[in-house]
Amino acid sequence: MATYTCNTCRAVLEDAEAQRAHYKTDWHRYNLRRKVAGMAPVSAEGFQERVRAQRALAEPESKGAATYCTVCSKKFASFKAYENHLRSRRHVELEKQAVSRKVALMNEKNLEKGLGVDSVDKDAVNVAIQQVIKAQPSTSPKKAAPAPEAEPGCPVAVGGRGTQPRDPGEKPPRLQWFERQAKKLAKQQGEEENWEDIDSDEDLECEDAEATEEEEEEQDAEEEEAGGSTPLGAIPITDCLFCPHHSSSLTKNVAHMTKVHSFFIPDVEYLSDLKGLIKYLGEKVGVGKICLWCNERGKSFYSTEAVQAHMNDRSHCKLFTDGDALLEFADFYDFRSVWFVTGSEAN
Repeated sequence: MATYTCNTCRAVLEDAEAQRAHYKTDWHRYNLRRKVAGMAPVSAEGFQERVRAQRALAEPESKGAATYCTVCSKKFASFKAYENHLRSRRHVELEKQAVSRKVALMNEKNLEKGLGVDSVDKDAVNVAIQQVIKAQPSTSPKKAAPAPEAEPGCPVAVGGRGTQPRDPGEKPPRLQWFERQAKKLAKQQGEEENWEDIDSDEDLECEDAEATEEEEEEQDAEEEEAGGSTPLGAIPITDCLFCPHHSSSLTKNVAHMTKVHSFFIPDVEYLSDLKGLIKYLGEKVGVGKICLWCNERGKSFYSTEAVQAHMNDRSHCKLFTDGDALLEFADFYDFRSVWFVTGSEAN
C-alpha cells in the first residue's frame, strides 16, 4: 500500500485526500515559513502549544485596549473614565473629523475605479459612517495628514499618488496580460506542431500563412528588444510583490515577503526555478495588475499600487493553487521525484 508523507512537517498520512487536506492546515503553512527561513519544523503538539501561548498573550492586550481611545490616542485607568471621555465634546468633534476623512478616502477610491461622486450609493456611505463610529479608526488625528484635494479630471489614487488619464475604450491591464499569455502559449504549441509535421505536404501549401506569422513574430521580437529583457512595469525579483520594499538579493526578498506579508510558496520542496517563479509573479502583478489570489476574478486594477493595496487589505498575499490552478506554475516545479517514488511503490 502506498504511503503518503509530508517532507516539510515530517508527517505520515493515510491517503491522498488526507495529504491534500494537510497541505491546507495552519500547521503545514507554519512549517513552510520556517523552512524558507532555514529553521527546523515543529510537531503538531508543539504547534498547538505555540497557538495556545499566543492566545494567552493576546488576552491581556485585548482587555487593555478597552480603556484606550484610538481616536484621541489616550489611555484611561478605569472603564468609567473611558465612558465619560466618549461623551466629551472634544472626543465627539475628533470622531466627526475621522468620519469625514473616511468618506473622503472612499471618494478617492471611487474616482480611481472610474466612478463619479454622483454614482456613489448614499446608503453605502451611511453604513460606512456607522461602521467607523463603532469601530473607531486607529489612526491618530494629530499625526494624520490631510486628504489631498483631487483636481478636476485628475483622479487621486490611494496614498496620494495621481493616476494617468486612460482611454475609456482601452482594455484593462489584466485582460491585456491574459491575452499576451494566451498568444505565448499558442505560439509554443504551434512550434511543437511544426516540428512534428515539418515534412508534411500541408505545411508546404501554407507558405503564405507562415510568412504572415513570421512577420508578426518579428514585430513581437522587436517590441521585446525595445522594452528590454523584462516587460515595462514588471516588478524586479529583488523588489517585494506587495510593497515598495527593495532587497539586496532574491533570497532576502523572499524572506521579507514571508516574514512581513506571510507569503509562502506551496510545495517548495519540489520548486526547481525560484527565480523564474518570482519573475513571473512580478510580471503578473506589475504588468497585468492582477491579484495573485483573485486572478481573473474580482475587479480590475489600473496601477501597481492599487493591486498591492488590495492584496494587503484582503490578506491576498498568497498564491491560488486549488484544483487546476496549480498548472499555471507547472514550469517552475519538478515533481518527477514524486512520480518516481509513487511508481516504485505501486510496482
